[in-house]
Amino acid sequence: MRVKGDVPHLSPSLAENISLCGAYRLVAAIFGKDPNKLLRQKGLLEPKRRCRGCGRDITGENQGIRFCEACRLIPVACEGCGEVILRRRQDVINAARRGQEHQFCGKRCFGAWVGTNYGFAVHPGNAGGKGGKRKYDYSFVWAEHLRTGYGCRRLSRLLSIPESSISHILRAQKKARDGGP
Repeated sequence: MRVKGDVPHLSPSLAENISLCGAYRLVAAIFGKDPNKLLRQKGLLEPKRRCRGCGRDITGENQGIRFCEACRLIPVACEGCGEVILRRRQDVINAARRGQEHQFCGKRCFGAWVGTNYGFAVHPGNAGGKGGKRKYDYSFVWAEHLRTGYGCRRLSRLLSIPESSISHILRAQKKARDGGP
């Protein structure tokens, strides 16, 4: 602990070493309180806090601060573009505890990374179109349409497929048959 300012009726050297000598006990006996608590109440004693990162003194009102301003932000590389960004130390630690070890500079890099690692690039069968899986077999629906001559509503009831899906399938098959864009 260090003493801030001059303590009245005590020499400066005694005030600085109050917790190390017998005067500490003397003040406790006279006032009936913890001398450190008494000095803090009078605004004469300021706790010494050091940064856990660099060891510099920390000043400020918030007593829970463990790192100085310079050590609170740490450089982290973006997983998407590789750019070095600054993130709060506690945010990085909390993300690692939740199992989120990847850091991104923004939504665009995050989306690109997710698409590359989890999207259609990794699972092309989910992409639809050529070589992809579809929920309904377009050729079967088209064949039933040609065989029965039914429209969207009756095909929907016959095949137990939503009417909007049947409509989409028939439009796509007509467009493919006619060679349209």
